Amino acid sequence: MSKGRLRLGVLGAGAWTVASHLPNVVQRKDEVDLVSVCRRDPVQAEAIRARFGFDFATTDFQEVLDAGVDLCIVAGPVAVHHEHAKAALEAGAHVLCEKPFTLRASEAWELVELATRRERHLVLAYGWHYFPMVEAARSWMQT
Repeated sequence: MSKGRLRLGVLGAGAWTVASHLPNVVQRKDEVDLVSVCRRDPVQAEAIRARFGFDFATTDFQEVLDAGVDLCIVAGPVAVHHEHAKAALEAGAHVLCEKPFTLRASEAWELVELATRRERHLVLAYGWHYFPMVEAARSWMQT
């Protein structure tokens, strides 16, 4: 971490990342440096870079990791979740991985074991618990 701030990289910036993850991260810009965003389409990657203020955009996920990120959002196509999350953990980053986690249970367990060995957080992006409508429903059921 640089000066107590987290360095964030994003691997896969599709609709959900742009609509949910990044607006939430931007609210914490005093704690997070937006280092790099990776997307297969360079025009879209650059548009996301400009919109949210990342340092650079790329089509090569390894360039994001080579920039020395502390935290990585993995949100590309599910077929590359395992590859991207594994590479991010091996690079020393904490990982927030979008659903579905991986294509195979064995890949998911491999990531859990790697995160444990590397002492990194590996989080599945499942935030529905905290949506106001879910909290209201929970409250009604408990009364």
